[in-house]
Amino acid sequence: MANANASSSSPAVRSASPIHIVHQIHTNLNQENFLLWRSQIVPVLRGHGLMSYIERTDPPPAATMSNGDGVISSNPEFLHWQQQDQLILAWMFSSMTQPMLAQVVNCQTAMDLWNTLSQIHGSQSMAKVLDLKLQLQTAKKGGSTCAQYIQQMQALADRLRSIGSTVTDQDLVVYTIQGLGSEYDAFVTAISMKDPPPSMPELCSLLLAQEARILTNLRTTSAALVHLTTAQGEATDNTTNQAVFYANGAKSKGNFTPSQNSPSQFYNSNRGRSHYQRGRGSYRGRGRGRQQQTSNVENITCQICNKWGHGALECYHRFDIRYSITTTPAQAPTHQALLAEPASAPVHPSTSSQPTWFIDSGATTHVTADINNLSSSQSYTGPDAVHIGNGMGLPISHIGTAHLHTSGKTLRLTNVLHVPSITKNLLSVSQLAHDNEVIIEFSSQNCVVKEQGTHKILLHGILNNGLYQIVCNSSQHQALQVSTAASSTLWHYRLAHCAHTVLDKLVKAKLIQSRPNKCNFVCDGCNKAKAHKLPFVPSINNATKPLEVVHSDLWGPSPIASTRGNRFYVVFTDEFSRFTWFYPCVSKADVATIFSKFRERIENLLSAKIKIFQCDGGTEFKQIMTHHTDISYRMSCPYTPEQNGMAERKHRHIVELGLANMFHADIPLKYWDYIFESAVFVINRLPNSITGLISPFECLFKQQPQYSFLHVLGCSCYPWLRPYAQHKLEHRSEMCVFLGYSTVYKGYYCLEMKSGRVYVTRHAKFDETHLPFKSQEENSSPEPIPFSTTAVLTVLPSEPITPEPLPQQHQFPPLSPHTPAVQQHVQPQQQATNSTQNMDQTAPTHTMLTRAKTNKLKPKTFPDHQIYNSEQSKSADFEPTSYTQASKFACWRLAMANELTALAKNNTWELVPPPENSHIIGAKWLFKTKLKADGSIERHKARLVAKGYSQQEGIDYYETFCPVIKPTTIRVVLTIALSKKWEIKQLDVNNAFLHGDLEEDVYMEQPPGFVDPTFPSHICKLRKALYGLKQAPRAWFSKLKTFLLAHKFVSAQSDHSLFILQTSTVIIYLLVYVDDIIITGNNDVAIQEIMHSLDNHFSIKNLGDLNYFLGIEVTHQNNSLHLSQTRYLKSILHRASMTGAKPCQTPMQTGVQMSKYSGTAMDDPQLYRSIVGALQYATITRPDLQFAVNKASQFMAVPTDNHWQLVKRILRYINGTLNHGLHLRPSAELALHAYCDADWAGCPDDRRSTTGYAIYLGHNLVSWSSKKQATVSRSSTEAEYRSMAVTASELTWLISLLSELKVNSTQKPTLWCDNLGATFLASNPVFHARTKHIELDFHFVREKVVNKELYIQYICSIDQIGDVFTKSLAKSRFTMLRDKLHVSENTPSLRGAVNEELSSEMEKSSTGEMEQIDSEEQT
Repeated sequence: MANANASSSSPAVRSASPIHIVHQIHTNLNQENFLLWRSQIVPVLRGHGLMSYIERTDPPPAATMSNGDGVISSNPEFLHWQQQDQLILAWMFSSMTQPMLAQVVNCQTAMDLWNTLSQIHGSQSMAKVLDLKLQLQTAKKGGSTCAQYIQQMQALADRLRSIGSTVTDQDLVVYTIQGLGSEYDAFVTAISMKDPPPSMPELCSLLLAQEARILTNLRTTSAALVHLTTAQGEATDNTTNQAVFYANGAKSKGNFTPSQNSPSQFYNSNRGRSHYQRGRGSYRGRGRGRQQQTSNVENITCQICNKWGHGALECYHRFDIRYSITTTPAQAPTHQALLAEPASAPVHPSTSSQPTWFIDSGATTHVTADINNLSSSQSYTGPDAVHIGNGMGLPISHIGTAHLHTSGKTLRLTNVLHVPSITKNLLSVSQLAHDNEVIIEFSSQNCVVKEQGTHKILLHGILNNGLYQIVCNSSQHQALQVSTAASSTLWHYRLAHCAHTVLDKLVKAKLIQSRPNKCNFVCDGCNKAKAHKLPFVPSINNATKPLEVVHSDLWGPSPIASTRGNRFYVVFTDEFSRFTWFYPCVSKADVATIFSKFRERIENLLSAKIKIFQCDGGTEFKQIMTHHTDISYRMSCPYTPEQNGMAERKHRHIVELGLANMFHADIPLKYWDYIFESAVFVINRLPNSITGLISPFECLFKQQPQYSFLHVLGCSCYPWLRPYAQHKLEHRSEMCVFLGYSTVYKGYYCLEMKSGRVYVTRHAKFDETHLPFKSQEENSSPEPIPFSTTAVLTVLPSEPITPEPLPQQHQFPPLSPHTPAVQQHVQPQQQATNSTQNMDQTAPTHTMLTRAKTNKLKPKTFPDHQIYNSEQSKSADFEPTSYTQASKFACWRLAMANELTALAKNNTWELVPPPENSHIIGAKWLFKTKLKADGSIERHKARLVAKGYSQQEGIDYYETFCPVIKPTTIRVVLTIALSKKWEIKQLDVNNAFLHGDLEEDVYMEQPPGFVDPTFPSHICKLRKALYGLKQAPRAWFSKLKTFLLAHKFVSAQSDHSLFILQTSTVIIYLLVYVDDIIITGNNDVAIQEIMHSLDNHFSIKNLGDLNYFLGIEVTHQNNSLHLSQTRYLKSILHRASMTGAKPCQTPMQTGVQMSKYSGTAMDDPQLYRSIVGALQYATITRPDLQFAVNKASQFMAVPTDNHWQLVKRILRYINGTLNHGLHLRPSAELALHAYCDADWAGCPDDRRSTTGYAIYLGHNLVSWSSKKQATVSRSSTEAEYRSMAVTASELTWLISLLSELKVNSTQKPTLWCDNLGATFLASNPVFHARTKHIELDFHFVREKVVNKELYIQYICSIDQIGDVFTKSLAKSRFTMLRDKLHVSENTPSLRGAVNEELSSEMEKSSTGEMEQIDSEEQT
């Protein structure tokens, strides 16, 4: 804070009002022109006297000022300075391009912007300098003009100068003349001989003059274009080889070879280079070649600018892609019709009335002598004429369009010139090909015109007297031929593309006159509109023995999931016997697994191999083809199920028989898989006409099937249920429904209707006259159910739900009579769509004015200050908060189905009637989008949780405590694994809490949206623990601990979540944090065996090497690890709305003591508590935040605005160090050494001291703390001694932990303290009277020292690392101590040998430094 006098004496005194800079910058700043941009900015600022704002020669005025009475107020001069600075900043921003602006958008002042730009564009990167110098040395003029070339060279030199590299004027001259072409050789020689050498401006003027001289010389020596002659006569073809020419679109290929009678001076047969030629001659025309002439230069017309006197080679606009031709009447090109004929042929102008056209590759436009050939025309009034070979110009009378009608399409001739004095009708090859997209092919005898896409022949031409002529009717002649004797093709078009049989019938009846087509006619329109499948030829059964050919297909998805969760089934049919195997499945992904088991079983049963497998080629069969490569595969074409007809017809047979049985007995559709399986069972025993009325069973197994055990599906039966009775007085049987035959067991499926349990038994009696489901429907009340607005209809979701497939061993788990958990049909509940929508659309009938009537609905507020709205709810990435919201998305419905499948597989509960006087807790769904370490979506997770907050102690639960691994233990184990070069693996347990067994009776409501329609009033009696229960974590940990102890693991006494397996050769550490597991050890094979055992007993995911654990991002760098929480810290910044905050370099301001009484209490302390609570977890990998977060945590009860400023400074520091984290590296000696410190009476409210310590294992920091002491210390020695006792206690625990981990060190732990009194007190046996009140701490530390379990050493305060945990420090001191804590930024690792070499050097360097520090500290 500054006073008024100090502010006024500042040299930064400004004018009365800010200066508005209106000067416009014409060149905006980009990545290349910083010097040019700076040269525009600096003069303007100097002219206004504002350079101090970017160079900061004068310090800015103070923000506030105080008068003599101590009243603080804003400084007017600072406000003026700030206004002027922001005006300059805005003016500079407005002169930048958008990509450049994105790099400096965070700059707050003009000086920040100027320094940032200078740093960006002034970077002296050696790679950048070398790259620019290489560009300067290798630059070539090429096709650029001299002005463009000089500008390019100067731009490269300016970029080099902007980054500090020197480019002299002489060097630039040398580089410039070095890049000139061969046409400047004489100029380069002259410049090289000049003494002194010219400067760059002189070279520019000389080079531009030389360029103008070269262009002038080229104009005087360019060749003229020779017009080929048009004459009538006979040409001789002396060539015997056939030459074919193509004209495709607007391009032409091929070279014209002149006849021997043609004058040689008209043609250039050279294919190499001449003085003015490159490539294949000077000009490359369409079709036949044209010749460059060496005279009559003034008659040449440029093809680029249409000006006379020069050719395209010499045109100034040759390389200007932005140049567009502006044609004036005086400069318009002359229309030319060029026809190659013998030069001696005379020209006889006459009018031709024949519709005969001659194809000419030299003609640039169409020409006709008969105006009747034009369908539309207009008089031509222009000055142009058609020039022929003798130089004579023929006048143009009209210009118009014509049409050539072909069998496939009508060719359109545009810009046809009517020249009455010409002798022939000429077709321009280039214009015909360009306007109609056709191909013209020439041969020695004829020519053809083809359609470009289909190569269909449209016109034929013959060679007559050396000319290619085509005889056809033009539009005008065809319009005059009004006759019914048209071609059959034309009649096909007239009769609306009727069938050919109908057309033939009309011709035979002489109702129309039609000429037959010369070739087979194919109508393009009919093929496009009338395409249909071709008839199939009946296939022949080629199989001669079983399994020679197996047909397969997948059916589904079923609109109703079965009680076993199946929505699909796959069948395999043997072609030889027509025997069918039926397998229901949950999803398509199960097909590959089913086929593997089917093949193994059936090939073993029949002692034969599957040779050919036929399917429809669906994605579900791709994996089969990949794994079973010894089988030949036949796949049907896409959308051609007829080619897989055997399997398709089998589907129809199965579905028809199955539905007939279900409709006959009124069996609910949810039992379709049982009925379909039984239908296949019967089909295999029915005679088949394909096999000669022999059943597939008899054909395959060579024995007749038995029919005596068959019964009516859906009839009542009485199975023997005594083994399932709970006591001897229960019923021996219950009436059940017969569902079919088991293909696995030799027995019947019997459904108990009350519980939904399906029994498999061979002991059953049947009553085939009684159908229970039909009787139940007939006996039901016929009275209609009254309509209720609160009625909820049980319907299936709008999209099918595909839960995860159950493993084979869980398909039929043993259940009690009261457990329909696996076999019951689970359906999500949704409100009836139509009725609900209708009711919602009906306005309330009362007179009260509500938000619903005014359509002003208040949005629902969710945690973390998120607003739920309809647009957000339409996104699949939105995390719903209720079942109603989640049921609208297929991904969340699938997640809920997978959760219920896992619960059913785990036999989590049984449905029972509500017991009397029982406490029933609720259930709800939780939804979470699981993310990967990079932030992308991994999966959508739905979790069914119990409302454990309503549990009552002593009724629903007893014990709840569950141990978790300590962060210090994790860091210790990681340090040991790094030092011993062990692999570190990470595991995740699927549905961990569901594995725990419950000892108490817990009753829960049925899952929301998934109420069993058969037993809607039942409740769930939990057998296994469920998420949300208070005892769930303890039950899971107990289950896991029992498993590990059974596998010879030992639970560590120092940390009960650490399990150790040790044998003579193997040692393995396993760390457990709820359902996340870290495992490491010296034997990879043993680790794999443990992981396999865990997967067999529980369901785990092997996540590979440790990379993301409990929100901690683990980065592997060579032989070290970097632990960071970047994503977690970003979420905290986002929650506090400080993602764009300006970073600061320390988490706390020095010299400021925080008191709980300072500032004004916050109106809503919830945000403060939420942010500070989240920051406490961030200190797991950020010890540099420990003291600041601990200080902010002391004001959680009543936070004030001053305390919030402290939190905001911590967040600003985090924003600048997001990628920082704890660095762990290998250590040769795993010895413990610690630093302890205390800030005596540092709290202004209660004068308690703060204890801080840091403990290292080898080179790595493994434990630290910053905590206010529980009592007041009367001296600094007492405060330091209490800190020493806390540190000694932590060291004792670490020694015990290392002992259990079998890590022994030859060195005893060393404790460094910077208080001499405390150091002497620990070593002096005399007990001082002034320390009686700390007798316990004294005896604890003294005992450790006497037993030589701990060494106490003195350290200078400058080297005391514990200072960072007890007080706020200045920037330099804080940065130095942070580096000693090994908190560094995560930097990308190098690759290859460079990486290994650098890492070894760093390890040697760091090892030497630590050894030097240790030796200095010991000294």
